[in-house]
Amino acid sequence: MKNIERLVYGIALTAAIYFAAVLLSPLIKINNAFITKSFITYVILFSLSALAILLMKKHLRYSISMPKFKLMLRPVVITLMSYVGLSLLLSFIAKLSGAPQGEVHPAIRLHPLKFLCFIVLAASIAEEILFRGFFLNLLAPFKQKGIRILNRKISLSVMISALLFGLAHLSLISYGYSAYFLIRTIVFTSSIGLIAGYYQEKYNNNAYAIVVHMTSNLLGMLPLLLMALYKI
Repeated sequence: MKNIERLVYGIALTAAIYFAAVLLSPLIKINNAFITKSFITYVILFSLSALAILLMKKHLRYSISMPKFKLMLRPVVITLMSYVGLSLLLSFIAKLSGAPQGEVHPAIRLHPLKFLCFIVLAASIAEEILFRGFFLNLLAPFKQKGIRILNRKISLSVMISALLFGLAHLSLISYGYSAYFLIRTIVFTSSIGLIAGYYQEKYNNNAYAIVVHMTSNLLGMLPLLLMALYKI
């Protein structure tokens, strides 16, 4: 498969899988108060992504295994530092620009246990199987080109997959969020995507991308835990 075909087919299939999961999930009804609609979305996303990897196995190499604890620490620490630094930077920019304040992701309204199960675990696994496990691996020939950031090479394949991951969050537009919130979300998720993709390529292991994503989403639980603790 030619490189341009990998790019075009990869973007098309990734977008199709993502939006198929979003559109199909409302059609499936589960009579369980604990199960959220988002969980159904992630189950469909995971299933379609795994199927795509199997069908395209001649064109991509998928690898996943339990990462070594020592090797896992650095991605976790880098994600923590990036999350905090980016949050402070974006908040500072928002204050300077007079952008709307107080807008939060709809998942913040979930009970902490639901957030842990469906956002930290389910969302991280399903989205990384698609955007890094399938799409990034399909773009393997593009990793020969890239740029250096803080003395680390970020490949073109990592940048493309991170950007598409960020743009996928434009689906939040249906909630009526401001343009600033959408841009902030795209910048934030694309940045996390860069870290996830970098460590997956470095170790050729999708588990590292999942760990990075879980770490980022876990930090998103902090407001929930604080609200539950102080009964806000």
